[in-house]
Order: sequence, then C-alpha cells, then structure tokens
Amino acid sequence: MRLKTKVASLLKELKEKRLLTDQAADLLEAYRDLPLHLLQRRHSGSAFSTEQRQFAATLHYYSAAAYACVRSKLPSLPNPRTICRWLAAYDGQPGLTKVIQQNPGSQ
Repeated sequence: MRLKTKVASLLKELKEKRLLTDQAADLLEAYRDLPLHLLQRRHSGSAFSTEQRQFAATLHYYSAAAYACVRSKLPSLPNPRTICRWLAAYDGQPGLTKVIQQNPGSQ
C-alpha cells in the first residue's frame, strides 16, 4: 500500500483490499480530509491528539486487520494495547457517565 496524503486515499485502498466493511468506511468518512501527517506524533513519548485517538480506536474497533495494515505504514499510530487501555478507562454502564456529570455545560 502506497502512502498518500489524505485519509480518503487510505480508506479507498483498505476497501479495495476488503479490509473494511461499508459500515466502517462510512463511519471513517468523517476523517477523509484529514492529512496523514496529522496522524503521526511529533515526538516520541508525546501524547496522542483527540483526532489521532478517535481515528485509531474507530479503525481498530471495526477492523483489526485494517488497523494493522495502516499501522505498518504509519508506525507512529498507537499500539492496539494502548487503544484497549484508553477504552478501558471509560465506564460503559448505562445512564449518565461521570464525565458528563462533571462537565454538564461542555456541549
């Protein structure tokens, strides 16, 4: 897979290789205009941005194989274990989450 400049080209290649379902591709369309260089961390050890976290978690959730393919081209993406740690930090119980209760006016 050749590395292009936008996420849209990456999504197209993943669909052609049948690594993404139509549903996953539709959800990832929100990132289509995002330049690929924004998915790379600036420095080793620096925190991932919100966009990087959301893109990585969404892609990994819908297709671990597609994520592995993308990560082989963009090695600065987080390790799948890191994504699992991020997701484990959220309480998935029904009802209002603690984050919403603590920040009711953040919408």
